[in-house]
Amino acid sequence: MVPLAAPSYSSEYESEEDQLVTVTNYCTLFLYRIMAQNAAAALAAGAALAAQNAAAAIMALSPLQRVLHTIVGLAQPACVAVAADGYEEFMDFENMQWKDVEKWISNARKLTLNRGGFSISSSKEKRIQALAFWVNDLLRTGRATVEADINEAEFDVITMNEMAEEAYIYYLECKTDSDVSTPEKFAYNKWEVWEETVVNWLQTKRGVTDLPLSYIIRKVTPPARMDHSQLIIYNASLTTAVFKADSKKVANLLTPLVLDTDAFEWGGRRFTLGKGREGWLELVNHYNGSAESERRIAAARHKLSNLFYKNEMTFNFETFSTKLKATFDTMEKYGEGRSEREKVSTLLEKIRTSNQKLESAITFARSNHSTDYLAATNYLATQISFIFPAQQPTQRTNRDRGKRNVSQLKKDKFGKVKSCNGVDITDTSRWFSIDEWNKIRKNPEILRMINDCPKRKKKAEDRKRRKGEGNGGGRNTSSVNAGITQAVIAALQTAQGSDSSNSIPTQVQMPRMGRQRGVNAVNTTGNDASVAGSATSRQFSIEYDDDGRISSMGISKITTGNRHVSSNNFARTEPDIGYNSTIEIDSHADTHCFGRNFRIITTTEQVCSVTAFLDELATTDNVAIVTAATAMFDGDGAPFIAVFGQGLDFTKKMDKGLINPNQCRSFGVQCVDDPTDPTRKLGFYAEDVFLPLRMQGTNCLADSFCPSDDELNHFPWVYMCGDAEWDPSNVSYPSVSAMHQSMKEETLAVDTHFRTLSTSNAEIEDDMDMCNLHSRLVKAVNISKV
Repeated sequence: MVPLAAPSYSSEYESEEDQLVTVTNYCTLFLYRIMAQNAAAALAAGAALAAQNAAAAIMALSPLQRVLHTIVGLAQPACVAVAADGYEEFMDFENMQWKDVEKWISNARKLTLNRGGFSISSSKEKRIQALAFWVNDLLRTGRATVEADINEAEFDVITMNEMAEEAYIYYLECKTDSDVSTPEKFAYNKWEVWEETVVNWLQTKRGVTDLPLSYIIRKVTPPARMDHSQLIIYNASLTTAVFKADSKKVANLLTPLVLDTDAFEWGGRRFTLGKGREGWLELVNHYNGSAESERRIAAARHKLSNLFYKNEMTFNFETFSTKLKATFDTMEKYGEGRSEREKVSTLLEKIRTSNQKLESAITFARSNHSTDYLAATNYLATQISFIFPAQQPTQRTNRDRGKRNVSQLKKDKFGKVKSCNGVDITDTSRWFSIDEWNKIRKNPEILRMINDCPKRKKKAEDRKRRKGEGNGGGRNTSSVNAGITQAVIAALQTAQGSDSSNSIPTQVQMPRMGRQRGVNAVNTTGNDASVAGSATSRQFSIEYDDDGRISSMGISKITTGNRHVSSNNFARTEPDIGYNSTIEIDSHADTHCFGRNFRIITTTEQVCSVTAFLDELATTDNVAIVTAATAMFDGDGAPFIAVFGQGLDFTKKMDKGLINPNQCRSFGVQCVDDPTDPTRKLGFYAEDVFLPLRMQGTNCLADSFCPSDDELNHFPWVYMCGDAEWDPSNVSYPSVSAMHQSMKEETLAVDTHFRTLSTSNAEIEDDMDMCNLHSRLVKAVNISKV
């Protein structure tokens, strides 16, 4: 406070009366100043007392009321009204959902203050929603079980704002129906996928208290480390009335999925009694039991031993790494998990490549990502996309522009598809003609649905089984005897082995289909009518039409020059997806020729020259040697991808393909192109698949088309010829005369068991199994020198 100035006296200018007035005013001001100071001190003391009283009043409130007053912002009368309404502590908000808080506050607004009502703004209502959600989140995750576990200091303004947002999102999730579709019915061979699908599906379903219904089927032992959602699942009570209601709801949801399946006998009956958890645990104990676990581990080991990556066209890296990870996950699930280092080592060992850039990437991954499987996989995926950019999956190409692939579906009143592009598909297990398949192919989803039809697969297995049983399978006595004769010869060769220097050479044996890739046989050059000329000059004549394509009638004989590695990188031509044509059996073609109905799978980096039949005609140099595939249909009308190796790339110059039957036979695939053979049908006999051929005049051929990416991924593959280097001038086959000449030098002693087997055609018909006949005959035949 500024001090007052003392009055001054001047007798020259002021009278005594004036000076008296000045002194009086000064004293008055001084008294006012003292009174003001006293009043200010009194006010300060009153304010301090009031503040102390207010603080004491706040401390007298309960923890919940303090939060409502200081954080939420409710006035003290409103806090008292909330307490009077029964909400005195945090635990009173237990199981209170968004709609419950909304209804409670709406009713309070309708009452007057003296009747216990209170009126708050919408923003403060959201804060109370956040408070209720925060309390229930603590209880659901097990972080609090009683009132003392809840610390009011943790609910600050920041936490309140976060909880308000999460509470609203949670409310919308509970209110909105999930887009997750209902799982398919139980299938034994898809148990692992089905189990995970059911768990994810129930995660989207809500129980009485808005808890995910997946808590009903949770595992008995919780994981060692759990995230927020898992804490909610594993802290939910399994003893309350709410649990019983939710368990019954789960049972009602799962009953249709196991009805009329094997699972109904292994826990499904419990679902009909409303016991969802008990039924699920019985299913899990059976299908994840020790016996099933051993079987799945064995299957995972087998899959792991046969899983390799070679290139992007036959088996891209994305599919390879996904299958590899799924195998590791299966083994870890059943107690045979591998360390990160072992996973990375297996990943790198499974990549078979001769590309130097990819080998460098593998070396880098081994050095820098040896203990991180995910990092190694992502690094290799990135490098492969850089190394093979042209082979990565792409969108529609320029060739596809302007094209429309319209698929017309007709459905019944229940929404089930009746027909696709005019083809009746009400019975997906029936036989479809080639024309019908071509129409169905326009809709990949319908095509997959038909191929995955369980009834269709069962019918195919039944047909195969009937073909191998009795006379009903269509096998006559002569064909059985022919099969026995061939098996006896193979058994004799195996039994003799290398014990005798005069025995039949092992080179005469045909390579087994799908296993022996090369031709390791004695040279019989000149004995085979299909081989002409020397190794350095094999010839064929080519006629071209007006469009520059090879005429379908212009091929008289195919000759290829010596194979050699080219230094040029040939660009892979764009496939003509869906092009329909034929493949023709032609032994004049000493090497497969792939036309427009083929799709190149891999290149060999080898080329050869193609020389015309007459010297005056031109020679085509640097014709690429590739592996290609075409889509065909088996005897039951089911589509297959037929893969042929070591052929000539004429995909832009020929409208059809030419297949050398002897090249297939060298791989172990039987090619029957003799229409006068009464014992066998025309077609390819590859593995357990029969691909029929037909006669058109004097030509033996089959219909095929160029497959799309989706068809390559979903149709089963059958290998018709290997990728080992094919040299038509140096190949031989089992010579019957040579075998007879060698067998004359020895006398065969056949034991009683074999005589019994060979004398009863009826028993042979019933017990014939050509897959293991060879091994049975090896054990049954005894060979002795005279």
